[in-house]
Amino acid sequence: MSVVGFDFGNQSCVVAVARQGGIVAVPNDESKLKTPSLVSFGDKQRFIGTAATASCLMNPKNTISQIKRLIGSKFSDPELQRDLESLPFSVTEGPDGYPLIHVQYLGENKMFTPTQALGMLFSNLKSIAEKNLNAEVVDCCIGIPVYFTDIQRRAVIDAATIAGLHPLSLIHETDAIALAYGYWETDLGENEVMNVAFVDAGHASLQVCIAAFKKATCQRLRDCCERVKKILGANPEVVSGYIKIEEFEQISTSILERVKKPLEKALADAGLTIQNIHSVEVVGSGSRVPGMIKILTEFFGMEPRCIFIPVLALSFNVNERFPFPISLTWKTPDGDTQSRAGDVQYADVSELQAPAEISRYMIGPFQSTNGQKAKLEVTVHLNLHGIVSVESATLLEEEEVDVPFIKESDNEPAKMETNELPADPDPPSAADVNMQDSKTGAPAAVNGMPELGDKPIQMETKVDAMRKKVNKKTVPVSEVVSGALAAPDVQKAVEEELEMALQDRVMKETNDMKNAVKSYAYDMRIKLHGKYHDFVMDSEREQLITSLQEVEEWLSEDGKDETKDVYVAKLEELKKQGDPIEESYKEHTERAAMYDQMFSLAYYINCHREAAISTHPMFDHIDAAEKQKVLNECAEAEAWLRGKIQEVKEKCEALDRFCRPIMTKPTPTPAKPATPELTSPAPFQGSESQPQGANNAGYGPGQDTEAGVGQEVPAAAAAEPMEMD
Repeated sequence: MSVVGFDFGNQSCVVAVARQGGIVAVPNDESKLKTPSLVSFGDKQRFIGTAATASCLMNPKNTISQIKRLIGSKFSDPELQRDLESLPFSVTEGPDGYPLIHVQYLGENKMFTPTQALGMLFSNLKSIAEKNLNAEVVDCCIGIPVYFTDIQRRAVIDAATIAGLHPLSLIHETDAIALAYGYWETDLGENEVMNVAFVDAGHASLQVCIAAFKKATCQRLRDCCERVKKILGANPEVVSGYIKIEEFEQISTSILERVKKPLEKALADAGLTIQNIHSVEVVGSGSRVPGMIKILTEFFGMEPRCIFIPVLALSFNVNERFPFPISLTWKTPDGDTQSRAGDVQYADVSELQAPAEISRYMIGPFQSTNGQKAKLEVTVHLNLHGIVSVESATLLEEEEVDVPFIKESDNEPAKMETNELPADPDPPSAADVNMQDSKTGAPAAVNGMPELGDKPIQMETKVDAMRKKVNKKTVPVSEVVSGALAAPDVQKAVEEELEMALQDRVMKETNDMKNAVKSYAYDMRIKLHGKYHDFVMDSEREQLITSLQEVEEWLSEDGKDETKDVYVAKLEELKKQGDPIEESYKEHTERAAMYDQMFSLAYYINCHREAAISTHPMFDHIDAAEKQKVLNECAEAEAWLRGKIQEVKEKCEALDRFCRPIMTKPTPTPAKPATPELTSPAPFQGSESQPQGANNAGYGPGQDTEAGVGQEVPAAAAAEPMEMD
């Protein structure tokens, strides 16, 4: 299965797949590689991506844009408040303190979270990938800015879940650029480190990454990014005019000067100077701004390159680092000694325009069985997506257990029996045994030998030793993420997305069928005056043209807003009149083509045969055996063609023999009324008797009948085989 990647931006998105040994960007329905990041709501359906471009101007209050800037931002965020002043759609504060978007959909006022809007956009990108791959798409990789916080990353995961996707990884956009550059760049030293600065100047944000490259090694030193204001904001007044590039750079100087701050910060965090930078690469839509290139050139002392990277599909492992440190604090809730509360926060929010709080965890309840202070072992994990979570908690309790030690004979080494603890690998020495014997009252041995007699003494020694044992017990962990959608809310959003997608599909099929009716009426009217003219009677033509005009008027008036079934019925009604005409034209075209092929075969037979029997000098170099093969092949083709002509002749005769007796039956003579018998006068001498069945004498090939006036019927007798010279 192909791997699918989504690069969603504030202005547009790109879908790419791994195919044919490389990464290929796939086009959308309009054959464009970039899909607008727009979601528009109409009276009956949604318009997403390229379909929402027109709605952005015609229906701005119900068209959601700037989704990337709304994701994971609190409604009280000052930067979000500045953005809302330029947005045409309505945004209010939700119960959780995060924004809610208001639109008119299906005649009702609907509210959607930015996460749901992003899920709709992902659904459109998913359909683009599925159309190009002709397969279902589930697993994907999504590029995100490095400055995305924990709540923003969770929102992207939830949006992908709403769209029916399973993100394998949320990769930083700057990391993706650096990795692609590392595989593409061939001018890498064997041992020397080459530092490259990557500047991603997007539609509404700026990211800077400094990466160190070695031969066959790609190591990211540090990503540093800061969000900046939108370079171009919405203007309530539409002004048309021209502006010179110098004037544009002058009025945007204050904005472009902000580019220097993240550049300086990136160098400081990486511990490098400008002299350590080997090259500067620029990506993003901001790379087309001359003022941006000018500032980068002045800062680094070299002209940056606007790169286009032909990425190869290679396997590699990426261990990303995240620029924002995280702290964890724990405390005991008031009056509750059987649980612990943990807070996960950002350690430093001075450079992060987001709340410090990430999530809160409750561990417990638990109870210590030995009455001592409980010890908890907590596992905290930062996963591949950059999301921090408390995975598990374990209660650790120590208890002392008896460990019996038994010695049965001095001729055998002492063995230690333990309960749930491993045995001592080293057996006790003889001195140890004597020391233990002395403690039990047995006679002491001198130099390891017993005192009494020559018989060895049989001894049994048992000593109880105390050892510590650690018991582990799993403790339940509950999680409350600040601003994230709960699992029931995500499931509800998935169901709503399925319902809206079904409504979109129904309306699309309805519009397609309506367009099919309109297209059929238009095309058929043109064809009736064109290539179908000789294949329909004048009365039938006028009747069908009238029906087509009535349907076109109906589509513009009463039939403007009907269901799919009504359009299907209307199309079938028109096709009942038009299909016979199309079939007649098709049969005529195929018959003419068949005749042309038969004459072509006869022509080729004659040409090749004449060339084979010719005595012209130009054929002297051809061997007689080869010419004989040509003659044999021509004779075989001629025999096949004569056979086919004979089959047609026999079929014509058989059809005539069957149909003529039926169709030439004489008309029954009506019964004569009873009349007085009269003497018949002598027949006129100049008259001739009328043969029986004379009233049907007009039936036959080439004659006009009442059943088909003006229709020419081929005579069976005229079907003679084609003569070949």
